[in-house]
Amino acid sequence: MSQKQKLYSTTKGESFQDNVTNKIIIHFENREIKVDWYQFKSLRQQINSVKLEEVLFDLSDQSDFLNLYIPNNPLRLTLCSFVQLKELIDGTMFSLQLNSMLCEVLGYHKTA
Repeated sequence: MSQKQKLYSTTKGESFQDNVTNKIIIHFENREIKVDWYQFKSLRQQINSVKLEEVLFDLSDQSDFLNLYIPNNPLRLTLCSFVQLKELIDGTMFSLQLNSMLCEVLGYHKTA
């Protein structure tokens, strides 16, 4: 049985950390995306590499959707959905970093 800890939520989605499988679980737009730490960092890097101002002012049909590549779960998002996912991913990262810092400061260590 998995032990999920809620990390962050918005009106459009939420994220959890599964302490048994060491996966980050993202619920967004009726999708469940399960990624490990490295996949999460890769997803966040993809999101942060998008220059929103350029996409916003690009009138071509190609800019109507943004594609993100996650193993076994490619995403094709509108600009609005992309911004909402970015907020969820950024909030999740903040929560993970805060949890890590608190564990370090308080001396908590993961035990097997």
